[in-house]
Amino acid sequence: MTSWWLGSSIPTVALTRSKRGRFRPGTVCPDRRGVALVELVVAMLCLTLVLQLSASVHAKVRNAARYASERSTRLDAARAARVVLRRELGAGVEGRDWVAFPPDSVRLRAFRGTGWVCAGADLGRGVTVRWAGIRRPDPVKDSVLVMVEDGSWRAVDLISVSTAGSCLSPVMPPPTLQPLTSTPVPSESWVLEPEVEGPVLLRIFESGSYHFGGDALRYRRGASGRQPITDAALAGAGLIGHERSVALRTPAPSSAETPWAGYVASRR
Repeated sequence: MTSWWLGSSIPTVALTRSKRGRFRPGTVCPDRRGVALVELVVAMLCLTLVLQLSASVHAKVRNAARYASERSTRLDAARAARVVLRRELGAGVEGRDWVAFPPDSVRLRAFRGTGWVCAGADLGRGVTVRWAGIRRPDPVKDSVLVMVEDGSWRAVDLISVSTAGSCLSPVMPPPTLQPLTSTPVPSESWVLEPEVEGPVLLRIFESGSYHFGGDALRYRRGASGRQPITDAALAGAGLIGHERSVALRTPAPSSAETPWAGYVASRR
């Protein structure tokens, strides 16, 4: 049986009691009218709290992911800078081949290859060598550091490079080549200015410098522009000059971390 309460448009179910005084199944208790609205408000409040909590967790996860990505990029850039500087400075001698200007730059002879003088070759004006390196010699930008028989070194200009005959046995063979070989290997003729008497070993180099600027390690060849070597993730990084060594240092991005530092080269 359906009745209307105070003219309201909300229908209610008339309640009847059984003989034992209990409400019949399916009937509605009169004191629960309006409870549905309270439950709806509570549900909306719980949903709002859940959404706020989810947004907060999402923001923290996003910040943690961004921090991890930035830290990884910074460490990769620092490691790359250290590897490059160790290779470049380790190939030379401080004072003769490179000079550091902590904290931001180092000037150096950047070695790009080595030529072993061929024994018994008809030198003429050029020097016949067996050559190996990371790129071919270029007279436009390269010079040569020459070691002579007494062990001293002289820096001269490279005038030209041309193909020569075969090199059977270098005067000072490289570690991977036996002093006497049965198979001739290709060689080149390098014309030097000024000419050097008694050359034994020749090292090709270009004059350059490394700089920390614009949050990256940059290389400058001669008077050209500074080209970035690493990502722009080295804010505040630089060289530290110790009594016996040079190190690379990157500042800590927060007080919870410690600065990163790594050995680069030894000093005389």
